[in-house]
Amino acid sequence: MRVTHSRSSRGAKNYYNFSDYYDTGPSQLKGQWFGNGARMLGLAGDVQKEHFDRLVDNLMPFEDTRLTQRNHANRRVGTDITLSASKSVSLLWAYTQDDEILQAVQKAAHATLGDLEQDAQTRVNHARGRMTLNKTRNIVGASWLHTTSRPVDGYPDPSLHVHGFVINATNTGDRWTAVDLSTVVRDSGYYEAIFQSRLAENMEALGYRTERSNRDFEIAGISRETIEKFSRRTAQIEKLAAEQGITNADTKGLLGAQTRDLKTTNTVAVEDLPSVWRGRLTEVEQNQFDRIARRDYDDAAIRLSASEAVDFATDHSFERESVVRERQLLRNAILQGIGRTTVDNIQAEVASRDWIREGDEETAEISTREVLAEEQSLLDFARKGRGAVLPLAATHTIERDWLSEEQKNAVQGLLSSTDRVQILRGVAGAGKTTLMKEAIEAMEGSGLHVAVLAPTAEAAHGVLREEEGFDGNTLASFLVDERAQKRANGGVVWVDEGALVGTSDLAKLAAVAERIDARVVLSGDGRQHQPVARGLPFHLLETQAGIKPLEVKKIRRQENPEYRDAVSALSRGDVKQGIDKLDDLGFIHEIKDAQTRNESLASDYADSIAAGKTSLVVAPTHAEREVVTSAIRSELKNRGLVSKDERTITTLKSRRLTAAQRSDAFNYEPGDVVEFVTKGKGGFNAGDRLTVTQIHDGKVFAGPHGETEVPVGSPKSFDVYRKQEQGFAVGDLIRITKNRRPDKDSSAKRLTNGSLVKLKGFTKNGYLKLSNGRTIPPEWGHIDHGVAVTSYGSQGKTFQRVFVAQSSLSFPASSPEQAYVSASRGKEQLTIYTDDKSALKSAVAHVRPAKNASDLRPNQLPSTEAPRSRLLHELSQIRLRAARFASDQIRRFSQWAGQRQLQPQQAR
Repeated sequence: MRVTHSRSSRGAKNYYNFSDYYDTGPSQLKGQWFGNGARMLGLAGDVQKEHFDRLVDNLMPFEDTRLTQRNHANRRVGTDITLSASKSVSLLWAYTQDDEILQAVQKAAHATLGDLEQDAQTRVNHARGRMTLNKTRNIVGASWLHTTSRPVDGYPDPSLHVHGFVINATNTGDRWTAVDLSTVVRDSGYYEAIFQSRLAENMEALGYRTERSNRDFEIAGISRETIEKFSRRTAQIEKLAAEQGITNADTKGLLGAQTRDLKTTNTVAVEDLPSVWRGRLTEVEQNQFDRIARRDYDDAAIRLSASEAVDFATDHSFERESVVRERQLLRNAILQGIGRTTVDNIQAEVASRDWIREGDEETAEISTREVLAEEQSLLDFARKGRGAVLPLAATHTIERDWLSEEQKNAVQGLLSSTDRVQILRGVAGAGKTTLMKEAIEAMEGSGLHVAVLAPTAEAAHGVLREEEGFDGNTLASFLVDERAQKRANGGVVWVDEGALVGTSDLAKLAAVAERIDARVVLSGDGRQHQPVARGLPFHLLETQAGIKPLEVKKIRRQENPEYRDAVSALSRGDVKQGIDKLDDLGFIHEIKDAQTRNESLASDYADSIAAGKTSLVVAPTHAEREVVTSAIRSELKNRGLVSKDERTITTLKSRRLTAAQRSDAFNYEPGDVVEFVTKGKGGFNAGDRLTVTQIHDGKVFAGPHGETEVPVGSPKSFDVYRKQEQGFAVGDLIRITKNRRPDKDSSAKRLTNGSLVKLKGFTKNGYLKLSNGRTIPPEWGHIDHGVAVTSYGSQGKTFQRVFVAQSSLSFPASSPEQAYVSASRGKEQLTIYTDDKSALKSAVAHVRPAKNASDLRPNQLPSTEAPRSRLLHELSQIRLRAARFASDQIRRFSQWAGQRQLQPQQAR
């Protein structure tokens, strides 16, 4: 579904003037009025051009009076909502010329337009500039069914799509005013799913078999090759997007609008198009279409219950989020059940379930009882641990006298706390690691074992272990390592970068810590990037467990005080002040032309490297990262810093499928690589690989002849990758994308996911020689160019100079967290390259709020302190106070005895 706002009445009129859909052609192609608002104006049935033109000019359709009161020159005249049928539906109509297919498309589109009408609103301005949105639930719309795409090389491909043009007017009950469709725009994916599901249902009712695709559905029996043959316009846009490095769907849509041929360039008469289209089909394809037209199918259609579709959507949606919008879950369920169950059945199934729910209609947010229980277990552990343990080392004397008072206070706070769970919150570059060393040495000096953990292998092994000297490990390994847990018995578990840990893993850690009687310290910064896994446990513990963080706020990384002030503003969440300060410093460079901008960045980066400065390039999205990487490598090759002689290597890119998606055969394509991370069903071991060759009957097969079935029923045992050919040359900076342990009996260092190494050369058998002494076989594949990293991948890194590529390509992924992390990596210098400085400032200020399940119903959560547990808690407090008193008396006696022993020596 594409939504396009129009501010030109002439443009709106001309668009439909050039289409012959008013009075000519089949009756299905004539414009039709729709919407409750249209009925209020007396408009029904076929669209009359004079009435449509009057509405576009903001006039009543039957009289010379204004429709809405505001009539300024730049007003929005209307909004075009385009609903497009699957390409195979269009091809089937093109071959059969079956008018029932046209009716099926129109019926699905009109039902969907009727649904989205319920989201029609208007802005109501109140006193003192306060504004609200009120539901009106009526629109004035005119729809046309078009049958072709824009011409390519003189004639179009078949493409059934409905344009629903919504006039900028809605009735409040006493007057006509401008309509607000912001909810429709936001939920366009939800309505697209509804349209496609209803169209699939209509096609099934006609006797045509449908099958779900990665995007929506297709007609069974029409091959992907045939579909692509008749998608010349899409191929044209994709080619141009690839050349410009564009991957965002919305940006591609704009690219399509900017590059399309005029409809008048069609050199083939409309009546001749069906024969032209048929002439492009092979004999095999024509036979296939003949069989489909006869509704001749060998097997019965696969059905899916609404319950199964919602189960899938639930597993998929809540793997990475604790709270989702109800419409987001509905969209996932509708697409999962497309052609096999109905929209109405799925909506009824979702409505019947016991969610944690807040809000109504488009505002509804939901979570599950399981997610809530997970959060509650973490909260219970933290609440019960408040004031429940002895200080770790209250009398410790700080040895690093260069620590600031703020750092010293944080250390003393950690060592003297009586809470089982503690949070150390420090802004980027505030010296958390330095005070961490002091605190851990004090804990270990008191006889406590401290397990130092991090959420990623790079942070655990690269930063904590190799750079800082800690015996660091990943949290994931600790959670399954019983020996490591036994060593931490009665000690401390310290999790660095704790804000990147999801609620599920932190709840598991809490369960382990409770079993082994260990303390938990979480250090990190909640204003940087949030966890990939679901939940915001830092926020949860602070707001609902009463954990008061110890804080270090003074930034020490940035050497320039003005640069430091800008980063400090970003760390407080004051994005406008922070970005404006960076702009005042001249750190933001606006260069409109993409090639010039990327070449400028590449040249500046190369100059920095030549000056001997550690340098990092950051891009918010992989799309922009890849574009700027190409420009930088070209510059480095020209300067002789990277060899021009490169070798092509097949790399593996994770498809980042959720476990639910990996369990569904429809999400696989031939050529996908399945790599096991643990033992898998069927006798597979960690590291084993399968290449997908066939998908049929809901199963996935690998091997040249499809002889091996992929155990999609055990999706947590493997990951799925897509192959990509990339060139690598001596001198290239390489980013490792998966952990790789040394071979047995090898003294080589391990490779950690996210680490950067330089390619030093190739061995005779083609192995890659890396700057850290390791060699890796080219077929391993888990590498990428590392000269630029994403903002998320840059977290935890420190470089002298940082270069940020952030054009409109990356605006959809821009946020306050991204701006803060990107800007705070540099010590000496930061340069941001963009094509639109004003739009950049708006993009980074866009907040994408996430929630915990506990946030939805904070006043209705079950009490965690029943009378009996409160009594036990009071008893434990009495015992604790007694133990503290005894400990204090023993300490005083020891001090007194020590002084008595020194007195005779002093007398002599």
